[in-house]
Amino acid sequence: MNLEPRQDRVTAIVALSESDIRKKILSRSGRLGRLIFLQAPDLVVEIEMRMLSEAMEALRIKLGYDPVKIIADYDAALAKLVENEHGTVE
Repeated sequence: MNLEPRQDRVTAIVALSESDIRKKILSRSGRLGRLIFLQAPDLVVEIEMRMLSEAMEALRIKLGYDPVKIIADYDAALAKLVENEHGTVE
């Protein structure tokens, strides 16, 4: 599954106010924690991680960070999360 944030969804989130984006991040983060605690199927957890990363990318863009660097950073971080979730540690 491709965990890279979708640019069209990120663009829609960037249109929100900064406080709304922060609320979305908190909501997604809490939901992800609950899904992991409940041992939800991997696909559901991966989708939630992608949606959280899209919200995080939108906030960084809103704050003026470079989107190209953001995507590269998140690709590496999400790949590491997925590896750790499956029990393989570098």
